[in-house]
Amino acid sequence: MAALIGARLADHVKSVLHIEDITFWSDSQIVLQWLSTSKQLKRFIRNRVTEIRKLTNTQEWRYCPTKDNPADLLTRGLSVSQFEKNTLWFNGPEWITDISKWPSWKPNDTTVLLTSTDIEDSSTADNEIDNQQGIHQIVQITRYSTLSKLLRITAYLLRFIRNCRSPILQRNKAKYVSREELQDATECWILNCQRTSFKDEMLYLKLKDTKPTVLVRQLRLYLNNKDAICCGGRIHNAPVCENTKFPYLLPRNYASSVWAPFKRNLLTKSKMYKKSDMTDIWIQ
Repeated sequence: MAALIGARLADHVKSVLHIEDITFWSDSQIVLQWLSTSKQLKRFIRNRVTEIRKLTNTQEWRYCPTKDNPADLLTRGLSVSQFEKNTLWFNGPEWITDISKWPSWKPNDTTVLLTSTDIEDSSTADNEIDNQQGIHQIVQITRYSTLSKLLRITAYLLRFIRNCRSPILQRNKAKYVSREELQDATECWILNCQRTSFKDEMLYLKLKDTKPTVLVRQLRLYLNNKDAICCGGRIHNAPVCENTKFPYLLPRNYASSVWAPFKRNLLTKSKMYKKSDMTDIWIQ
């Protein structure tokens, strides 16, 4: 979307000021790949890429490393004193005035995930998930019409397991599940999903003795204190909760089979799940 807005703005400026040469800079290798690929893209992406190609020449687009991108300074958080002395913001990257030092980038330098029509069929992916061991083999998702009910059942199940492992006097005999138990149930499903769908990423993040996968590099993945995979974000200084800053990672096929059927429920203003809770999850 940022590239499209930039293309529209540049087209307007060119027509008003009669500028001939314009260079577009982007730190998103995925966007640059979309602009240069000949593969069939998904409709949402294809429509925007088509408009960008009409308004600009793809040869005008160049890669700017993230560390040299002035636009990222404010989104990542910057104090006033740091801002006043920041030469990157006021002058741009050191190499910007010397064409011979401009960063080079080739389409093969990156891998675009889940963009073309040759993506694995979702039904096949769902079958692979069904064959994996996990809580989804104990609790059948299709039996429940709402996410809240699924999580309550899961919470009772987890409580039963904990009670079986605890002395009689320490067992939880409350009639209703608590908010903490519902949160544990949610994290249980997320962990189950990640362990069955992101085995390579999980292995690397735990051992770090192999080359990081594309997902690890692109989303700056890491394990939180519960061994769940989270995405590194750019808003670590924002006044929002940790899960919003660093959302959990869910695969597209799992999200469609687990979370999508309950999307309407997620967007209702219930006591336990508000619309803002959707920001806790990043669907890849």
